[in-house]
Amino acid sequence: VSQHLVLAQPKARFRVHPQMDSCVVVIKLVPGFDDKAISAMIESSDVKAVVMETYGTGNTPSRKQRFIQCIREAVARGVVLVITSQCFKGRVVMDAYAVAAEMRDAGVVSAIDMTTEAVATKLSYLFGKGKEWAHFEWKDESTDAI
Repeated sequence: VSQHLVLAQPKARFRVHPQMDSCVVVIKLVPGFDDKAISAMIESSDVKAVVMETYGTGNTPSRKQRFIQCIREAVARGVVLVITSQCFKGRVVMDAYAVAAEMRDAGVVSAIDMTTEAVATKLSYLFGKGKEWAHFEWKDESTDAI
């Protein structure tokens, strides 16, 4: 047995947290996506958070101004918007391209190198615990951790 691969014994009993909030939407952006369909999902009054899988380092189409306006309006309503990368070993860099910087300026948050599943699960868990976005501790991009 390779001891360095064996996990240490747990310090406490395993606990399940069943109060997950399902008002988190995951959207995978693909070339040619329909602004109206995505806007309809984001504009739903029940949505608390949207996790968007974007191209490469956090890019979205720059010519879809209706989409970017929808993002701004959602953030203004208090919807949490987080960008992840579709790349297997990618990370979001909000300053890499102008459109990603525009999304950051609109209030979108970078997931840095977290997977889409990790972001959606963490948001569902925190909202399920009754946490509000303003109380989340979101680390700076340079820390590599959230």
